[in-house]
Amino acid sequence: MVDHRYIEEHNLIERYVLGRLATDEQVRFEEHFADCEVCLGELEIADDFGAALRTAVAEDAQRTMGAMTVVGRWLQLARSPAFRRALAMLLVVGLALPSLWLLRQNRRLTADLESLRQPHANVPSMLLSLTRDGTDATAPVLVVPPEEPWVTLDIEADDPAFVRYHVALTDLDGEVRWQRDGLDTNLWNVLHLTFPTDLLPAGAYRLRLTGQDAAGRSEPIGDYPFRIELP
Repeated sequence: MVDHRYIEEHNLIERYVLGRLATDEQVRFEEHFADCEVCLGELEIADDFGAALRTAVAEDAQRTMGAMTVVGRWLQLARSPAFRRALAMLLVVGLALPSLWLLRQNRRLTADLESLRQPHANVPSMLLSLTRDGTDATAPVLVVPPEEPWVTLDIEADDPAFVRYHVALTDLDGEVRWQRDGLDTNLWNVLHLTFPTDLLPAGAYRLRLTGQDAAGRSEPIGDYPFRIELP
């Protein structure tokens, strides 16, 4: 006699779907599940897990006690081998995706570091001139090829009253795109600033320079307008 205990112990549903039952056992199982709603449901799940799940949710949503029925259906699904296999696959994929993302990020960072180690010739550069009001209509233009990763901007800062400088990079709307405090000049009294071109798409900009004396007091020096253009 085929009952639920026998079906579970002998894994009949999975073997039936895979066509591995002997003829007499297949006949007895078919006679059983023809009148067994539980076994029919298990067969649907094993045969097409995704379709069975969508059908169950759609049917349950139309019933007055749909919430309780859905819970019961999920409990039924959780007991099925097909559900457990699908859940295991989801777990494997869920664990693999973060690892793949980290691997891609590591490769990108490695490539960026390797690029930084390489010498760069003919980096677009420009010496900026001071304007007190920042409204110089003849702001210098720096032409930057699209493939160039860096640009260099130089500012003469030779006032002996200041020991450090604060620089703020702003766009045409006055939004600060970058700023740094405590900057020092090189041996030639020049602030040598190198920026990634991602920070400076084509447009109008200003470098706002503030001097800092030995006592920590700050005093605005002026604005250095410039433009970035493509060839």
